[in-house]
Amino acid sequence: MSLVETIRALFAHAASAASLGNVQEADSYDRKAVELMTRHAIDQALVNARQQTARKVATIEISGEELPETYQSAHASGIVELAGLLGGCGIVGTKYGSSKVRMIRIAMADVDAFRHLALGLASVAGTRVAMMAGDRAYRSSWVRGFWAGCSYQARQQIQADHEPENVSQALVVSRQAAKDSLLKPGETTRPYKPPPIARAQGWNSGLVAGVETYGSFLTKALA
Repeated sequence: MSLVETIRALFAHAASAASLGNVQEADSYDRKAVELMTRHAIDQALVNARQQTARKVATIEISGEELPETYQSAHASGIVELAGLLGGCGIVGTKYGSSKVRMIRIAMADVDAFRHLALGLASVAGTRVAMMAGDRAYRSSWVRGFWAGCSYQARQQIQADHEPENVSQALVVSRQAAKDSLLKPGETTRPYKPPPIARAQGWNSGLVAGVETYGSFLTKALA
C-alpha cells in the first residue's frame, strides 16, 4: 500500500469511528493521517530540492468547495504560500464578482500528498474558527495568522536541514520548474494581494495556534 493510500485508509477509519461515536479513536486516526502527510510532503520536497536541476512536477486543482465555507481567500493564500515554501507554485482563481475561491491550482512533486496536507490544515483551522467568538474581522485575521504559523514551522524545518543554503537555492530551481508548468496555454496571471491584516485583532492568537498545530504534527511524525 502506498503512503497516499495509507493516509486515505486512516481518514476512512477516522470517519468510521466518528460515525460510531468513538471520538477519541477517530481523533487518533485523524491525527496520525495528518502527521504522515505533513512529514511526507516536507521530506519529499527537501529530498528533491537537493537535486540541482529542474524536477518533474505535476499539477492539481483544489476546488473552492473543498475548502471551509468561510474565509476562503485566507485559506487559499495560506495554501499557496505553503506550496511555495515546499518547492511548488500555486495560483488562486476566484468566482467572477465574488471573493469566493473557485479553485487553487498547485504544481509540485507529490501533489496528492500536498492536497491532503493542505486540506487537513484547512479543516483544522475551519473547525477552530467555527467555534470561535469575535467578529468577522477578528476571525478572518485569526485564519491568516494560523497559516502564517504553519508557514513559519515549514521554514524552520527547512532551516534545520544540515545544508540549509544549498536546500534554499535548490528550492528556487524546483519552484521555477513548478511555475513553468502551472499555466495552461493562453493563460495569464496577476499577483494575488490579500486584504490588509489587522494583526493585533486575531492574528497573534491564530499565529500561535498555527505554530502549535503544525509543530505538533512534525514532532509526533519524528517520534
